[in-house]
Amino acid sequence: MFSCYVWDLYLKAGGNRLVQFFKNNLKEKFSQDYAREISDLHVVYCPDGRQRARIVEELGWLYHDLYGHDETEYEEAPLQEELVQEPVQSEPESEKELSDYFIQAFKFYFDRDSDCADFQDLFECFISSMAYTTTFLALLEPDLFIPYYFPCNFNVFQIIAKTFSIPLPNLPVKRDYEGRLRYYASLCWNLKKFRERYNMNPYALYAFLYDFAPKYIGGTKSYLIENLPEPKAAFFIGGAPNDPYYQLTEGTITPWQCNPETRAGDMLVMYITSPRSEINSIWRSICVGFIDPFFWYYRITYIGHPEIGKPIPLREIKEDKRLADLPLVRKNMQGINGVEIPPSIYNYLQQLTATPTPPIEYLAERDSPEICTEKDVEDLLVKPLLKKLGYDDAEYAQQYCLGIGNHNRLLIPDFVLLPESWPEHEKAFAVIEAKLKIKGQKTFFSAQKQVRSYAKQLNAKFSSVVSMDKVWVFSAKDDFEESIFEASWAEMQDNMDVFSALVKILGKS
Repeated sequence: MFSCYVWDLYLKAGGNRLVQFFKNNLKEKFSQDYAREISDLHVVYCPDGRQRARIVEELGWLYHDLYGHDETEYEEAPLQEELVQEPVQSEPESEKELSDYFIQAFKFYFDRDSDCADFQDLFECFISSMAYTTTFLALLEPDLFIPYYFPCNFNVFQIIAKTFSIPLPNLPVKRDYEGRLRYYASLCWNLKKFRERYNMNPYALYAFLYDFAPKYIGGTKSYLIENLPEPKAAFFIGGAPNDPYYQLTEGTITPWQCNPETRAGDMLVMYITSPRSEINSIWRSICVGFIDPFFWYYRITYIGHPEIGKPIPLREIKEDKRLADLPLVRKNMQGINGVEIPPSIYNYLQQLTATPTPPIEYLAERDSPEICTEKDVEDLLVKPLLKKLGYDDAEYAQQYCLGIGNHNRLLIPDFVLLPESWPEHEKAFAVIEAKLKIKGQKTFFSAQKQVRSYAKQLNAKFSSVVSMDKVWVFSAKDDFEESIFEASWAEMQDNMDVFSALVKILGKS
């Protein structure tokens, strides 16, 4: 929830300086100091220095294109004639009108032939220089457009919107390039309504977006997970040493294209194509994967904790009896990003590379033909159970990011039923934690304690531990101490009365 009192304190404590800085640069005279200031603000909410470097580079292009090599003001700039031309004369009065105006302005100012360029081309052009383009548009129309400095960090923007009750439109699908292009205009429209509601000018909004709000939500701590959960799956990822997001150094954190099934803590096996094609390291997903409409590959996670191992060249991969039959290997490792690796193969690769990364706990197929990993428990047992209990996909959240202490620590429950979220307040009906097997009382108490902490944080009525063998349910009435329901899958299947008892507790009313 936006607090005018807290906002006024921020302005008096130095925020007014930043508001004036944005006004000086985006209304009076664009300076070379602008890129440095934006880079300093960016550090708070993005751990990847290469994205900051890219923003600085693009803003440098803008400075050069506005002035050439002269320290002149806009009125004397080489682009003076372009700056005063407008594709349309009247100000948009609806989100649709603003979206149309944006498309027209983008084509006009950036010399895009509306008859020749399709929306995929336009979208690719837009995201390839988004800091440049959106800052330029904000110079022209500060009441309509915002400079966008959240590359590969739409998740941060979403947390800000959620925290301060800024409505966001539904995300377009990956191949809807027109929708993804117009999504920028939709964000501008909603932010315009937000600042008007709280009597902000455009430059105060920029200070809010890039300084006040990121610090308020906890910066990078609002989404990067320090204490990672145990891995539930492994995936191949791939790239080249000159990839702008690739940097194999200790402590590096970088965004990367991911499989939609990637969960926080999962293992990522890196295959590099040059100078020779080989597996060279194993990484971990260190945040909950998210959709970024302005990231070309759409689905993204942050990866870190790289462990350099013994290289496995493509030749050796093809000669290895256990690896040669993998469909990906037969395709010569083409289309590698996000391909899931069977747990037994991942554990084998971990041994071959001799990296100190955690193995994935799994059961050999001879023990269980279907349920081999914790991920299988989630996908093959919990999700079908929730459907039988009356829940649609939209009525539960998987890998729910639960911020603790102003987002300075994150908890990640496996499943949250009927989550409700308001600024600084979250609740749910029930929380479920999936485990592959419960091996003795110590393991059981550990799982019970874990899901209890999630349930208490969300003020849930019930908590549940689900393994491949049994289901346990606990109630808030006794602080989740004693199970109020306990049954094996066979018991629930064979005895309708047993399953009915579960429905009475966890079923959607």
